[in-house]
Amino acid sequence: MIFDLNHSPSDSFEIVDPSDATRRKVFSPSSTFEDLLKPVVRNGAVIRRDTHVESSRRRRAEDISYLHPTIQRFLNPHSYPVGLETNLFELKNKMVGEIRSRQRGLQG
Repeated sequence: MIFDLNHSPSDSFEIVDPSDATRRKVFSPSSTFEDLLKPVVRNGAVIRRDTHVESSRRRRAEDISYLHPTIQRFLNPHSYPVGLETNLFELKNKMVGEIRSRQRGLQG
């Protein structure tokens, strides 16, 4: 789920496929998650050093092992549900609509 840091996800934890708004998935509020975007520098001070390549490789292999076999297979794999949090999806659509409206006004 990609969400706006300034507006944390709603209680429903619903994601919308950005390429197909009819594809949605709701996650339980008790679902486990991990923030993938982690700060390295804060207020000019290094707070996290880069990890070694080998530990990154081990982590990647471990993370892949958690995926369902139907997602891991190469022949007709199932898609992994990824999307925008509902409020962020709606904000994106609103902003795109405003830009397109302005562009139409310039053309007319």
